[in-house]
Amino acid sequence: MERTAPGGLRLNSSGTTPAEHADDSTRVGAGTRSELRLIVVRGSRLGATFVVPASGATIGRSDETTVALDDPEISRRHAEIVHLPQGYVLRDLGSRNGTCVNEERVAEHVLSHGDRVRVGAHQLLVAHHSEVERQIIERQRLEALGRMTAGVVHDFNNMIAVVLANCDCLLSVPGGTPASDALVHDCLDDIRNATSHAREVAQRWLTFERATSAVFRPVDLSRLCTEVCALLRASISRSIELACIAEPDLWVAGNPGDLYQVLVNLVINARDALADRGTVTVTARRQRTSDGRAGILLCVADNGMGMDADTLARVFEPFFTTKRAHGFGLGLATVREIVQAHGGSVSVTSAPGKGATFEVALTALESHAAAERVSSKPPRSDRPRSPATVLVVDDNAAFRRAAARVLERAGHRCVEAPDGREGIKRYLGLEQPPDVVLLDLDMPVLDGARTLQVLLKVDPDARVIVCSGLALGKEEELLAAGARAVVHKPFSGPTLARAVGEVLEADRPGRDHEITAAQSPSQSQP
Repeated sequence: MERTAPGGLRLNSSGTTPAEHADDSTRVGAGTRSELRLIVVRGSRLGATFVVPASGATIGRSDETTVALDDPEISRRHAEIVHLPQGYVLRDLGSRNGTCVNEERVAEHVLSHGDRVRVGAHQLLVAHHSEVERQIIERQRLEALGRMTAGVVHDFNNMIAVVLANCDCLLSVPGGTPASDALVHDCLDDIRNATSHAREVAQRWLTFERATSAVFRPVDLSRLCTEVCALLRASISRSIELACIAEPDLWVAGNPGDLYQVLVNLVINARDALADRGTVTVTARRQRTSDGRAGILLCVADNGMGMDADTLARVFEPFFTTKRAHGFGLGLATVREIVQAHGGSVSVTSAPGKGATFEVALTALESHAAAERVSSKPPRSDRPRSPATVLVVDDNAAFRRAAARVLERAGHRCVEAPDGREGIKRYLGLEQPPDVVLLDLDMPVLDGARTLQVLLKVDPDARVIVCSGLALGKEEELLAAGARAVVHKPFSGPTLARAVGEVLEADRPGRDHEITAAQSPSQSQP
């Protein structure tokens, strides 16, 4: 027995959404003037996204086409998408190598969410596009952040308490006590562990808070599951067990921030279904789709109160909620929108007193060779590193002092600058150019991104290491702009010293060039 929930979601008697029962409700734009997206999930432009308006689009190798792909196997005008009463229709335009949908060659095909269009070596995922739904997703992201804040703040307060207590203890140690003293060693060890934990929490938080790009790229769901569960551990009562079981190397093409949000929403929903105690289990594993393709199944299960048939029928409906004390009823609606935009499906099984299990099915990425770099990786070397001059450009005086202490103990000489403009002055004012520049991003007067541009203009061989807490997700962009490496704050002393050493080793012997550009710092304002 099947019924149709509000919003067109079809549920069978157990509450699941049968992927095999595709019908006109899944066709893109049937009887509407909506838009869709085509996302490159295979090919040289992996992650590129094209919005197809209701007026239609063309696909081909020509720059004049709406979806232009540089591929010798694609004809100049390969295919077109037109909007008809039955929905968006894909038509082959007599191309040399044909057009395939879900690996079947077609002359004409009514597109559905999740279809995969292959032209030449490129595969395009058909996904829904709606600015209103995008705004709902962003609103729900803020809601989820707000609901996690109390737990994260509690975690940080515990870590700060550890640091302060141990600092006070160290200040009370009698003068002349050696660093090897057991009490001193234990205090420092506790401080290091607390700050390391704080760094991990902050980076996970920023991953979720800032990952709003619409660009698709390879995403490791195994790692994502681990990170989300670690982040949410602080937001879940200790009487609730949160388990994570994920097979390694589960790669999909997707928006990492959106996929992060899917899992956050499902885990928070499972937590809310539990009264005072219980278990939330996150699992991720490989599976085969109905058409034999490699797939990934992500499950979030709880042993809570469960749902009756009426609630189950409306569970993905926007603004429907049983949590009257908090929430806007956008969490699961957002999950459905994001999963559909990734060409996947989401289903739920539940019964009163039996808990609930949400399953997200996604197509596995065939190759993740284009997986993101998180920083540059110059060759490691065990050879001695000569002392170097390092220019530290950061508006935080305490950080400049700390970085200088670490690097000077490693044998280097440090010069400090409080902002980008002053950094450029000191770079040009030294008798010899600094060997390495440590550069913050968020600074007054002249920010790090612009400072990097100016430094490379006056000295194309400048070795710049970006050291910032704002670089998460921007690594590729910064490396492409000319940075030699990206180091995320906060980091340990050995990490900083190693980054400087590896950048120095990457292109020895030393430079013998001159700075020839005449641009002064006063001319370098944006």
